Amino acid sequence: LISMALQGHSDDGTSITYFFGNKFATSYYFLQFTGLFFCRFWKKINQSAFWKAAYVSISLLTVLLCHWLYCSTAMLSAVVLLVMPFLPRAVKGFFTKPWVVLACVIAAAVIPFVIVSILESEIVQYIVVEVLGENLTLTGRKKIYSKLAQVIMNELVFGYGYGNAAVMKAVGFGNAQNGLLQIMVDYGVAGTAALVWL
Repeated sequence: LISMALQGHSDDGTSITYFFGNKFATSYYFLQFTGLFFCRFWKKINQSAFWKAAYVSISLLTVLLCHWLYCSTAMLSAVVLLVMPFLPRAVKGFFTKPWVVLACVIAAAVIPFVIVSILESEIVQYIVVEVLGENLTLTGRKKIYSKLAQVIMNELVFGYGYGNAAVMKAVGFGNAQNGLLQIMVDYGVAGTAALVWL
């Protein structure tokens, strides 16, 4: 929390930085803290109302901080962390199976290519605009996703390498705004397949 008070601006002056990095890094550190707290104390959380309350408090703090930092992806992840321990054991067991997690990661990499169709739904538009406070361009992501397939196809097998500027050159944004698709840009099909196998 103290680290968030120590804020400045990036060299180009366009984005706020915190002691531990930008809004994404800061949000994901809070997510990691929440996850680590649960992993370290899960037996106590399952057995004691005090530890449950402590976990819920930390989880809610993470949700609120991610919202305050305007990091929607991290906020949704924090909500999942908040809810997951209280789901029935069978549901938790299903969602923590490695193949289910992997399927979700792969599905998240497919969604950008069908996002325009998904955004035509009034329910989805309501969630994006009213609930998440985003705009229907998804803060420029639609532009990125519209050209991302071509960027990936240009260096399909081995990618452009770590730290490349391929997405920046194609659309004016620094990365693919999707973890698995950024790995495709960086390392191609070969590197992505290796990561998925691991």
